[in-house]
Amino acid sequence: MTSVGNLGRYQGKAVFVYRVSEYWNEALVRYIYPEAEEVGVTKWRSERWFRIGLPQLKEF
Repeated sequence: MTSVGNLGRYQGKAVFVYRVSEYWNEALVRYIYPEAEEVGVTKWRSERWFRIGLPQLKEF
């Protein structure tokens, strides 16, 4: 995995792209919009980061 540190878009929400693995075709991301805390997306620290497929990730 390569550290990136860019912004992206996933399901219409802003995400911070932490790492990208071209071998596995996935990215490790985290929501950065303020409502994430309210809806429980980032309830626990371990759940803040999640993996998505690179085709699902869009650039800002």
